[in-house]
Amino acid sequence: MGLLDIFRRKLSADDFAALVIKRAQALAQPKSARYDAGEFQIHFELADGRPMMMNLHNAYRDTLAAPRAKRNGVIDKYLAGLTGGFDDERPEDVRANLMPVIRDTAMFSWVTLNSRLSGVGKPDGMPCLRPFSDDLSVALVVDSEHATKTVNPGTLLAAGLDTDAAFALAISNLRDRTTDAGMKRHGGVWASTWSDVYDASRLLLTDMIHRLAVHGEPVAAIPSRNNLFVTGSLDDEGIALIAALAADILENDTRPLSSELLVLRDGTWRPFRPNLPADIAQRLALSRYRALDSNYAEQKKLLEKIHEKEGTDLFVATYRAVQQTDTGEITSSAQWTRDVVTLLPHCDSVWLFCHQRNELLDIAWEDAMRHMPELATPYDHLSPPRYLVTRFPDDATYEALKLKATRVREIQPS
Repeated sequence: MGLLDIFRRKLSADDFAALVIKRAQALAQPKSARYDAGEFQIHFELADGRPMMMNLHNAYRDTLAAPRAKRNGVIDKYLAGLTGGFDDERPEDVRANLMPVIRDTAMFSWVTLNSRLSGVGKPDGMPCLRPFSDDLSVALVVDSEHATKTVNPGTLLAAGLDTDAAFALAISNLRDRTTDAGMKRHGGVWASTWSDVYDASRLLLTDMIHRLAVHGEPVAAIPSRNNLFVTGSLDDEGIALIAALAADILENDTRPLSSELLVLRDGTWRPFRPNLPADIAQRLALSRYRALDSNYAEQKKLLEKIHEKEGTDLFVATYRAVQQTDTGEITSSAQWTRDVVTLLPHCDSVWLFCHQRNELLDIAWEDAMRHMPELATPYDHLSPPRYLVTRFPDDATYEALKLKATRVREIQPS
């Protein structure tokens, strides 16, 4: 079957992987390419012997969303990002094309776990990150004509830069590519028009944000890397509008970024939680829980494989998010069973299962944390976070937790 035959029908995941390998062979001549259908990844050995892993999820979504005539171009862009020869660029070229990007921290955590699983990760090969908000980080990339590549400390060292200088230079380069005309006003709302994958990252240009005329402190939404909306903290209509626009994009974009609204206060972007119309607030909440559910599921699979490989006896709890059919309220939970050392995801409530008492306690996270100090310290820099719980509450603590439980269920012994 030829490429045109594949494109004449809807691409299955396996067909897409075969197409990517075929394009890679034409563009980069790798020594080998192994497709892992279960993880939806391709493991390449490049022409110079380097191992490279390509996660296909984003590439697959973007390819399906593109017009058929442009799908090869989408695939080629991903392959250029995977195999592009940035390592051979001159230091002055790296410095000239260094850019900052705001991305979901979970994406970088996933890369770190994959490197740990494959055994090819090295400290100087990990991305350079700085925290931005609860779920987002700022990373450095080198932007070339065909692709962008995440920067690691080794790249910076070769370019004669330390981390502080690199971040400062990247923001300066972004400012050079930015004019105030890229933000267009629609009543009390400003919307970005650059569409160059750096729209969301321009939140870092706080001087530009302050020049936008808004009512109150600047409030922003960045539902995707190509969308930045700004209004004022005292503009209720504007806040509802940017929240609705964000919900639309989060529900339809192949690469959603953040459902959180942010306010620029004292030079720093902080979480902003206004009173939104109920339907818009519910849509944003649903987007957030969907992202957490997906990220925790991927994280659990990787951690279980790592534990199996390393011989670690550590249970990885499942993150469960449920929406009530009558109220639309969404809540998340995870279970800790007595005598089972567990990695708990951060959730709305903890289920404590005591098989000695045949009871299941449903306890709000904040209430559980007051009696279980282990829930205050995230484990191993994971994103989204998990918490290592080892010692089940003693009798006195258990009784105190039981008084706080929103539900106590009797479990029949099996």
